[in-house]
Amino acid sequence: MLLAVILGIGISQSLFAAVLMYLKQPINLSDKILGNWFIATSFHFTFNMLVQSAHIDDNLWPIFLPMYLSFPQFLFLYAKYTINNNTKFYKTDFLHFIPALFVFITLLIAYAVSEINSHMSFTEYFKDYQVTKHILGAFFIILLWIYSIYSICLISKYKKQICSLYSFNSYKNNLNWLLVVVISFLTTYNSIVVSSFFNTLETTTVNIELYRSGVILFFIYVVSIGGLKQQKLIIIDEQKKKTSELDKDTIFMGTDSEKYTRSSLKLSQVKGYVKCLVDYMNNSKAWKDQELSIAKLSSETGIPKHHITQILNENLQKNFYTFVNEYRTEQAKLLIASPKYENWSFVAIAYECGFNSKTAFNTFFKKYTNMTPTEYKKMILEKTT
Repeated sequence: MLLAVILGIGISQSLFAAVLMYLKQPINLSDKILGNWFIATSFHFTFNMLVQSAHIDDNLWPIFLPMYLSFPQFLFLYAKYTINNNTKFYKTDFLHFIPALFVFITLLIAYAVSEINSHMSFTEYFKDYQVTKHILGAFFIILLWIYSIYSICLISKYKKQICSLYSFNSYKNNLNWLLVVVISFLTTYNSIVVSSFFNTLETTTVNIELYRSGVILFFIYVVSIGGLKQQKLIIIDEQKKKTSELDKDTIFMGTDSEKYTRSSLKLSQVKGYVKCLVDYMNNSKAWKDQELSIAKLSSETGIPKHHITQILNENLQKNFYTFVNEYRTEQAKLLIASPKYENWSFVAIAYECGFNSKTAFNTFFKKYTNMTPTEYKKMILEKTT
């Protein structure tokens, strides 16, 4: 009864999550990929529902396992296109689904050929192919580890570049939720395969299908919530990106000046760009925008994103995050020292100056001044008394 309830919820939640992703505005290619994965999981729940209602045994693994073999790829491609922010799905990425398709077609052909000389049912035919089932289970674990580690690497590399793209750090741009999902996905599905193996040996009394369906349903909820909240990320040199590969001209650029040896930025432009950036920050007080990004600054100043990054790194020896938060901290110092704001809390001052949290304010203030806001205020009071 409980399994039937979970399967029913799984079907409705998967389809509902898919619809939400397709209706998301603005919709990105990564949202469509996630929506397609939700559709695939809805098939899993629907088929399981039919199996349970017909009281069919567990020898339908030739249908279930190929479906599972596609799940790591879906999660990996979602992570990849969320980070790369491509608007076109490259045909080569369809190759990721070849293993699942190949296994499924091979198993169907094997059964179809056997039917020439046999009248065994589908479940009867594969009942004695437990070794094949375990081999495919091991293959699934290999794919799971490969794609999960690859996804973690992509996310980790992106996180190292946040300071070059944003003046803030939050769930909107740090992908912490996706990193947790990938790690949990890796851990949980390993446990599913191990549990399925022991279930086959009949050494456990756990309802394996209840466990499998419950875990997948949990992931549907977590990933759908995170996917709906996830906004379009920023990349460098987006307009120059020719392939889906992430190279040194994109968001994974290093910090050494050597990476700019092929830059189109002329030395005669640097001085004007530096003055333009500084004047704009001083006059517009753009730093008060808690979600100021390099894309917004590029749009307002007309300076390409990759040129802003190059100028900040080579000429000002700082990244975008430091560049903007120095303005915020200088303003915070003025407010702390001003009698007009003596009754303001540090949280109020932080938000007034463009910081998006007290933690971010305290951390950067300490790094920039070698004092906490409290210590700085105490120093100011001592000087004025």
